[in-house]
Amino acid sequence: MKTIYKAAALAVLAMPASIAIVSPAAAQAVSGVAVLDVEKAIVNSNAFIGAMKLIETTYKPNIDQANAKASEINAKLKPLQDAFAAARKVPNANATTLATQQAAIQKVAQEGQQQVDQLRQPFEFANAYVGEEIFKKLEPARDKVMAARKITIALVPQATIKFADSVDITKAVTDQLNADFPAVGVVPPAGWLPAQVRAQLAEQQRQQGGQPQAAPQPPQPEPKPR
Repeated sequence: MKTIYKAAALAVLAMPASIAIVSPAAAQAVSGVAVLDVEKAIVNSNAFIGAMKLIETTYKPNIDQANAKASEINAKLKPLQDAFAAARKVPNANATTLATQQAAIQKVAQEGQQQVDQLRQPFEFANAYVGEEIFKKLEPARDKVMAARKITIALVPQATIKFADSVDITKAVTDQLNADFPAVGVVPPAGWLPAQVRAQLAEQQRQQGGQPQAAPQPPQPEPKPR
């Protein structure tokens, strides 16, 4: 499950506008240039690592329910898929029958995915919250490192062809982030919604002439069994 948490949390990350991206050729003419891997700086931070472990325990009932539902759906799908595969091998298979079987498989899969997504939502929201909170602290941590090292431009690794380890400030930014923001909570405050959801609601409001939309309530972790 750790890979799922990590992917979900990183989904909210975006490159800060203040990180300049220039061509390697231009960088040769500029002093004080460094390279910063934003994703690596965040996932290696104590706050992110600790939050991923905390989510596993805080949201364990939700995770278990989602996993159980996914297994249940897969169990329902397998005989349908096996029957469909066998039917396709029959010479002169009836196209209408095959289409009906395929539609039944899609229906079970789609409805099952919706159920699993609903069960996953609490810890998906937690992942998004963690990512956004750490990302807020990344910029000031980065600025401190850049100021201390007299760096004027920070490039993402993808904007370079090759660079020396001495210009990579990723670990230094992680260390600064650890000092400034050692831990983060994993339960979003009441009324909090991920940036993606907020953007979707704003777009819906714009398309409907500014009419306010009712925001979904952020889910909470299931109580742990005593």
